[in-house]
Amino acid sequence: MKLAFFERIATELMSSTDGLRANVLVGDGTSTSEILDKTSLEIVTPEGWAFLISIWNEREAILLDRIIDDYNKPIPPAVRAAQGIGHDSKDHKQYREALEAKEVYTRRFVHAPRHHRAIAALCHQYSAFPGTVRLVKRWLAAHWLLHGHVSEEAVEILCAAFFVGDGRAVGLDADDDNKRDERANVPGSKERGFAAVIAFLKEWKWEEGIFVPLYGLSKTSEEGPAKSTPKATSGGVWNISTDFNKDGRMWTMTGPDHIVAHRVRALAQATWEHLQGMEQGTFNVQALFIHPTSDYDFVVRLDVGQLPRYFHNVAVDSDILSRRGKYANLQDDQSAVVRPGFDPAYFFFNDLQRIYGHTFKIFHDAFGGDRFGVVWDPSLKEPRPFRVLGEFSSVPLKKENEKAKDKGLVFLNEAAILTEIERLGGSLVKEIT
Repeated sequence: MKLAFFERIATELMSSTDGLRANVLVGDGTSTSEILDKTSLEIVTPEGWAFLISIWNEREAILLDRIIDDYNKPIPPAVRAAQGIGHDSKDHKQYREALEAKEVYTRRFVHAPRHHRAIAALCHQYSAFPGTVRLVKRWLAAHWLLHGHVSEEAVEILCAAFFVGDGRAVGLDADDDNKRDERANVPGSKERGFAAVIAFLKEWKWEEGIFVPLYGLSKTSEEGPAKSTPKATSGGVWNISTDFNKDGRMWTMTGPDHIVAHRVRALAQATWEHLQGMEQGTFNVQALFIHPTSDYDFVVRLDVGQLPRYFHNVAVDSDILSRRGKYANLQDDQSAVVRPGFDPAYFFFNDLQRIYGHTFKIFHDAFGGDRFGVVWDPSLKEPRPFRVLGEFSSVPLKKENEKAKDKGLVFLNEAAILTEIERLGGSLVKEIT
């Protein structure tokens, strides 16, 4: 039904506007779920603006809830055997796919529009808020954490905490002198807002969570008591709750985990110490966004010539940007295909993160980064007994003699994994050091 609707919309738009291009997209290239909504309509206007349209159908949530509720009910042994359901019905493929689809539906159609409206209102209310958000996002991206481990929505809510206070400041007129006391502690510049967020992150006990009245002091949930639904993923440890997200996991469901959360705290501490250099006159702004790579087990360097977002890099090489093609007399290609959102580095990063999630931690700057930093899982460096579906590439441990008792021990096959990364990346991978 959605595909037919998208096709009709695309046809009408292209017939009414000259130069407009509309394509129906099916699949996201990664998910194999049969019930997850993976359809959308991509629109590119003649001026170059690109949009991605999804259709919200409330019937989807009802059907997904039915699947989830059915698997939460006791299943008779005869029915379990007939349908091929194991002892634990919650391990069934359809149940897991329903949980994933319900999470995507809730995040995409319920929380995301509400979050966008609240953040847009704060941007209009406080001139320092959008600059604060940009600086914090850039700081996290420069240290290879944004997108891959920390979502942008989580960053926006954390920054909003220093502007909304206890919620009474939400919606206030910036020119109202009678409300000056409520705005006394609100950052007046993006630099002060950035410093406030860094000071918070270096001491934040994320185990206790934080509540941000993003929607105002008197706002309550319009849907009434939220229905408790099991989560498909729960790897994140940050708990950032709002009036409409009581459990605080909507934007931190997939990260950061314990390792990344401790890493953010350590980076914030180092950044705060560097900020103290302003008092001695030795402060260097760019040093805040230069990421050291000595702590990684290996670094994957990418070919910057194939990275369309490289010009966003903090330490961009201007000579590379000024270069033209290999041949000076080669004319510009007028038939170049427009690909909105095309970022091979980010796609490659997602592939490696998905394939080797049980083998290593990978980090990347989503804003024009040309390197991946990788840390091996330390638990895999010790020999362990071989088992089928061990979730990592292994090689048998060499036996000192035939009577050794370690015949079934294996350890991480690092050389093979590095070779696989080079093969998967192809010409995009320049070298691995």
